[in-house]
Amino acid sequence: LRFEGDIFEMEDQRNWTDASFKTFCTPLRLPYPVEVARGTRVRQTVAVRVEGENKKGRSQKSEVRKEDVVTFSILSSSLPSSLPIPNLGLGQRYAGKVLTKKQVERLRVLKLKHLRVDLNLGDAGVVRELGRATKDATVLGVALEAALFISPDNAQAQLSAFRGLLEMTAPKISHWLIYPATESQMFAPPIRLLVDAARKHLGSYNQKALFVSGTDADFIFANKQAEAYRGAHGIDAFCTCTNPQTHAFDNASLTETLAAQATLVKSAKKLAKNKPMFMTPITLRARWNPYATGVAERDLPPSDARQITLFGAGWLLGSLKYLAEAGTTSATYFETVGERGVVAGAGANVFPMYHVLADVAEFANGDVIASRSLEPLKVDGLVLRKGKRT
Repeated sequence: LRFEGDIFEMEDQRNWTDASFKTFCTPLRLPYPVEVARGTRVRQTVAVRVEGENKKGRSQKSEVRKEDVVTFSILSSSLPSSLPIPNLGLGQRYAGKVLTKKQVERLRVLKLKHLRVDLNLGDAGVVRELGRATKDATVLGVALEAALFISPDNAQAQLSAFRGLLEMTAPKISHWLIYPATESQMFAPPIRLLVDAARKHLGSYNQKALFVSGTDADFIFANKQAEAYRGAHGIDAFCTCTNPQTHAFDNASLTETLAAQATLVKSAKKLAKNKPMFMTPITLRARWNPYATGVAERDLPPSDARQITLFGAGWLLGSLKYLAEAGTTSATYFETVGERGVVAGAGANVFPMYHVLADVAEFANGDVIASRSLEPLKVDGLVLRKGKRT
């Protein structure tokens, strides 16, 4: 390979769960955007030279199989042969009313462990959102995964005010997700400052609630600033979110991201010195654009038509498989209801992926057994065990 005309670098796109690498120029370490004056000539060349000879006697034609046979195996002899099913939760519906009675009936079948709510402590809407999430979590019989977005410059005041709000609404909290109000790949986030401030103001509210921190953008944001997370200062677990559509959007590419989710989890656990791994949230499309050169707006998240399809259900099944086998402790998917959820609107009809979660719920507190497919892009599976039932 010969590269000319610029400095090229390679990007490991598994940072976004894409099962690919990308070679590009100019290097990302140089500031951008860059002004290119009118009349500037840009010339770049990538040359590939292949050497070698075909071995004599080897057929140049691909073998044609009489039938497609896919072998799927349960690896009972592998070590570890089983891991606990991750604690599964859903995200609070981004906007809307509290859950209806019929929606609650549907969602309780899933035996969720938590409900995620996003709370920007600098936003006046935090009172409304916490109240709505508290009501939904109460009727579902689950605790909240409370994602707190905190301004480092005003952390003490924001957390003090939020503690007062907690005393009024009295939500049940499973764990806190501690994020800076804004994130950048170029600057290390003040994780220690935020977590210390959160423990000071929230630690006594529920002494069993975990303090979790990481990134609400793509994993690359943490990987580029690894020293800020190295050893996961002061946190009980590390978290990152993911979606399969940063670089490609077709079904085949989305399928390839599934195995890469396991790679991401293993990398994140290494970064965080093997602290428990929380994947939250997992969505089919990015909820916002963390690469915007201006202020990143967090408006109504986009939806994907595959959310309500059998492909969406298959993708969810594969995600559960690879996250569980990689040792993920907690996984939060999608939203509860609506076009980004698992249950439809007022009618409370369910989408195909709902049935995946319902089937997994039958094995609640059970184990995931390691399994392998020889053609994972065609056929794959999730093996569950509880008691004598597999």
